Amino acid sequence: LSGNGFSVSWNPTIFSYKSLKESASSLKESTKELFLKLNTVDFEEVIKAYEHAADVCEVYKMENTFKVTA
Repeated sequence: LSGNGFSVSWNPTIFSYKSLKESASSLKESTKELFLKLNTVDFEEVIKAYEHAADVCEVYKMENTFKVTA
């Protein structure tokens, strides 16, 4: 498997974060909203936001009511 950097270099039309996001038609509305709120098309950035939110819930003993399923 090659990393995203290689894939983008090979064919940016298909493998850029923006085109990957646009082709992911099955995203939940809440995930689409998070992309907008974070002003990004980078899946890794959105996943990190979910992970950080889960960490905050754990520290504050809050119930983690979301599941990262995109």
